[in-house]
Amino acid sequence: MNNKKGFTLVELAIGLAVITILILAISVSAGIRDNARLQSAANSVRSIRSAAENYLSNGNLNYANLTFTALQTANLLPASFVAAKSNPWGGDFALEPNAADNTRFDVGLTGINAAQAAKLTSYFNNSGSSAYDSTKNIWTATF
Repeated sequence: MNNKKGFTLVELAIGLAVITILILAISVSAGIRDNARLQSAANSVRSIRSAAENYLSNGNLNYANLTFTALQTANLLPASFVAAKSNPWGGDFALEPNAADNTRFDVGLTGINAAQAAKLTSYFNNSGSSAYDSTKNIWTATF
């Protein structure tokens, strides 16, 4: 009489619980990874901003000649800093004088999506303006 084949209800419940736990673990780790990338990008933008602001203390009257190379030459950024393909999403960092006002400068990140750009904007909403170009996937903050 005990020749029945198949899983018991308890075995099915345990299997379902294991699968649920695995799905939760995967989704949590993806969120942690995204937050780490966002935090890394925000820290990099802060470092670039700090270096650019210190650029004026080296005798420069405005940001007209501001580049990563100029910051590295002035020892405001490490010589090992590479802007190309080095942001947390594999895109570039960009730095240039603001086109409308050379007493301000723009820091940009390429290769990010709108959700990531919105989160970055929330990090810097009190310290400057920011914009996202969805056609080019470029986030830019002006300081």
